[in-house]
Amino acid sequence: MSTFIAKYNSGTCAGCDSPVKAGDEITRNLDQDYVHVDCPDAELDSMANKPVCPSCWMVGPCDCD
Repeated sequence: MSTFIAKYNSGTCAGCDSPVKAGDEITRNLDQDYVHVDCPDAELDSMANKPVCPSCWMVGPCDCD
C-alpha cells in the first residue's frame, strides 16, 4: 500500500466519511477512493472473507466457472 500526503481538500474518506484535507496522509482503496491511512477500509475488510478463484485470483464471483 503506497501512501501520500493530500495536496488538496479531496472529498470524503471512504473509511470514516470525514473530510480528506490537505496535509492528511492518505492512500487509495480498490475502488480508487481516498482513505486516511489510519482509518479502517470497510471494502478491504469485507474482501478478506470472500473466496478467491484459484484460476484468475479474482475475489468473489468470476466468469471462470
